[in-house]
Amino acid sequence: MNYDLARETGFCNINVDIISGLPGQTASTYEATVQKVLAVKPEHISAYSLIIEKGTPFYETYGQAAKLREQGMAQQLLPTEEEDRRMYAMTKQMLHDAGYDRYEISNYSYPGYACRHNIGYWTRENYLGMGLGAASMIENVRFCNPADLTDYLALNFACQKTGPSWQENQESLTQQAQMEEFMFLGLRMMCGVSAAAFREQFAKEITDVYGNVLKEQLCQKLIKQTAEGYSLTEYGIDVSNYVMSAYLLD
Repeated sequence: MNYDLARETGFCNINVDIISGLPGQTASTYEATVQKVLAVKPEHISAYSLIIEKGTPFYETYGQAAKLREQGMAQQLLPTEEEDRRMYAMTKQMLHDAGYDRYEISNYSYPGYACRHNIGYWTRENYLGMGLGAASMIENVRFCNPADLTDYLALNFACQKTGPSWQENQESLTQQAQMEEFMFLGLRMMCGVSAAAFREQFAKEITDVYGNVLKEQLCQKLIKQTAEGYSLTEYGIDVSNYVMSAYLLD
């Protein structure tokens, strides 16, 4: 298998992605998949639940369960919500029992193998994307390379003479946008967000900006207070999209 080839080639840090909630998948078949992954002991595992985006062919096929039932295609339907939750709970338990640390909502690793690349996104570090359609963020300015090859080559040629220019695809993030990202990206990590880091980056106390939200979510047991700041509870992780939407400032 490709995994074995990667090991034989000399790779000593390998990630495997697994997805739950696929068409035709059951809790038992998903459990078998997880067991196969754990048997080869990758250093890192990313575990996602399938999301069906509107406007895609996949949505047209699987996003209309009632219509499919009427057509006698029930066997093609996605797992039920209850089955999906069973798979989610199974992922957490099986990976924990196998010695993986859950350091982010969808990511698990052996100690010392957390993905530095992804952590850079969640902590809003600068990053530079290379190639067609690649996105970058440098000093709170976002820009994106052209997705068309001809346009991309023309941009590179222009760079050689006059320097790079991404004005058409450029967005300077306001302080409000930066604070929002700090919260809803930072809370994805199990360690949560740091009040000291918020103060250092924005010259404001986190409670001055988000005091009401934090107080409400603490009462609802969606988040908990830590020595450094705040992090999601187990319940908060289960409804993380709802939790994080509260940090969008009006």
